[in-house]
Amino acid sequence: EDNFSPILNRAIQGQYAPGSTFKLVTAYASLQEGVLGDGPEAIRGIYDAYVDRGDYTYSGCFEDSDTCIYRSPFNGTRRVDLTSALTVSSDTYFYEIGGEGFWRRPNEDLNDDGVTEDEGIQKWATLMGLGTDSGIQLPYERGGAVPDRDYYRSQFDLGVFGTDQWFGGSTIILSIGQGELLVTPLQLANTYATFANGGRVHQPNIGLKVTKAGDEGDVIREIGPRVLRDLDIPPEFRLPIEQGLLGVPRRDGSSAGTAWRAFNDVDFPLGSWPVAGKTGTAEVQGRADTSIFAAYGPTDNPGYEIYIDEEPSVAIAVVLEEAGFGSSAAAPVAARILERIATDTVDSARSLQQTEALIAELVAARLEEEAELLAASGQNSEAALP
Repeated sequence: EDNFSPILNRAIQGQYAPGSTFKLVTAYASLQEGVLGDGPEAIRGIYDAYVDRGDYTYSGCFEDSDTCIYRSPFNGTRRVDLTSALTVSSDTYFYEIGGEGFWRRPNEDLNDDGVTEDEGIQKWATLMGLGTDSGIQLPYERGGAVPDRDYYRSQFDLGVFGTDQWFGGSTIILSIGQGELLVTPLQLANTYATFANGGRVHQPNIGLKVTKAGDEGDVIREIGPRVLRDLDIPPEFRLPIEQGLLGVPRRDGSSAGTAWRAFNDVDFPLGSWPVAGKTGTAEVQGRADTSIFAAYGPTDNPGYEIYIDEEPSVAIAVVLEEAGFGSSAAAPVAARILERIATDTVDSARSLQQTEALIAELVAARLEEEAELLAASGQNSEAALP
């Protein structure tokens, strides 16, 4: 068997844990379900500060065990809110959303919508198009998986899982796009497109129209938009999330997003073509990490004093198997693709040696940034940032 699987259409058949790119979905679900905000069940306000110390201890544990402690690759101390937690990719911020926000909710279907209150992340992930075929006009598409209690039971009955129980830790890990969650690159791009266009979930098309052969090219059939559903993304939800995503490819003084070096390296015109994106580094058992970057653009946002006339026109997902950090592999690829779209030009292709040197430089830079943060907080670590 060829390990590279050359006949596998990875765009619609490759199934990957999305890693931190899924934090867009978790953030949106937490706002829709009142986990963040001003409501009575909120664990904190959208802009309230959370102290990220690099680990999160699940308060639902019944004993002192390492299985109750979820550690982030970042081991310093920093204050984040929803917006900055997306920009710097704070795992522990989202761990708490999963553990204290969703898992502690009733295991009951109080809204009579077929979803228990503690499975709000799964509910909105499914509504955004994950866990099922996208409907693109291509054969053999795979649907990925959005795990919940029913999924665990079905996998246990098939002998795949050793338990049919969904635990608090399952929700915590799901909140950062890990565990049994699987998406295809097309699903991931379509999820970001859904958020970009204000909540309209489309079935992707492989063409715009069918024309006759020949010079005149008379149109035989137009292929119009295929809308599955419309989701509500009010401005008060969109603003803090999009501000966080806009910060990912940027550096503002001492604060830097996880992809800023990748976009700075190609001198990307963020001022005229703003990109809202998210890096992801997904762990895979027995293999090196999957490098992921998802984004859309161009987009305006008052938080960055960006105002453009056009609506977002491009959504992209880059998934590189066993390639390491999302910031050092997938993000640079996305930056070059988007550079071509934004400017109609692209820098000369690098040699393999130049590419390897750049990746090493980006990884070293991320580790150096973490060391500086840790030094400021009086801690030491050799861990890498997401």
